[in-house]
Amino acid sequence: MSECRQKGIIEDQVVAIDSTPIDAYEEKQPRKHSKLTGNADWGCKKGSFGNTIIWFG
Repeated sequence: MSECRQKGIIEDQVVAIDSTPIDAYEEKQPRKHSKLTGNADWGCKKGSFGNTIIWFG
């Protein structure tokens, strides 16, 4: 967040962040390649009904 302030993206002292998914069109990559390049990566979590949600982003 401090990097965003330095670049002028965030100007206020209070920032609200939510976890709403945003569709993007990043090409899927193997996990090993994602970690080397710093690009999007695979993730997963349990939803509120116990379902596993998997994403790449």
